[in-house]
Amino acid sequence: FNSTQGKASSLESQIARIEGELSETERNTKKIETQLARLSEQILADESRKLELEDQGQGSAGRGNINAEALDVRMNELLTQITRLTNKKTRFERDLQAIDEHRARIRELHGKIGSELDYNALSEELRLVESRQRELYGEQAKIDKTLSEYRQIAETGVCPVCGSRIAPDEYRQHLAELEDKLVGLREEVRSLEKRRSELSKLMEQAKVQSALKKEMEEHEREINRITAHLEYEEFDEEIDRAKRELEAARKLKDLLVVEERLDRERSQYQELSEELERLTGKAQSLRLRNH
Repeated sequence: FNSTQGKASSLESQIARIEGELSETERNTKKIETQLARLSEQILADESRKLELEDQGQGSAGRGNINAEALDVRMNELLTQITRLTNKKTRFERDLQAIDEHRARIRELHGKIGSELDYNALSEELRLVESRQRELYGEQAKIDKTLSEYRQIAETGVCPVCGSRIAPDEYRQHLAELEDKLVGLREEVRSLEKRRSELSKLMEQAKVQSALKKEMEEHEREINRITAHLEYEEFDEEIDRAKRELEAARKLKDLLVVEERLDRERSQYQELSEELERLTGKAQSLRLRNH
């Protein structure tokens, strides 16, 4: 009885061990089946993405032995080129705008200047006018003195120098002539004064014109300076070409990454499938032993 009881206990222990091992094997089997299901979905998604990229022209034909590292280097070069061209385009457009602004200011200054005045010629004319005015003032003084003497003679009929008698009518005629001449001198003086005032204003205007001309020259120099370093390229075409190549490189990089991931996934799928087959066989064996 004791011997039979020992055998029964040993068999129960063996059964419990087999059942525990079977249970663990079945859990591992279900775990691997779940992993295989997820992995299968991922493989299907990556294969779909691969087909999509190949349809976009990223197939293996013509790409040679290019790898992800080489693509990274090329993409960095393209990004640098796009940045450089974009910055040059921005500077070029900014320079063109500056030139337009300078030209607009030059046109505005032209309108303000109008008919150009010669400051030196105006200054010389003013000098002549003022000189003539001084001459006229001298003549006026002389005539005023003579008129004073003639009026005294005309009134008294006596020469103020020698005291002899003089016919007043003769001096009245001279007096009238001198008064007419004095009127003419005063009229000329007023005309010269008016011209002198005009010349002073014109000279001030000429000074303003000179300042405006200097500003115009400064704007023209600035235009020449900008134009000297202005470089034009087919910015838009070059930028678009670089962007297209960059996009193609990115898609090719995506394709390489997908292909590498698919290789790993398929290899992993194969390993899990083999492990599932092994566990399934083990579970079958354990069930047979348990019976």
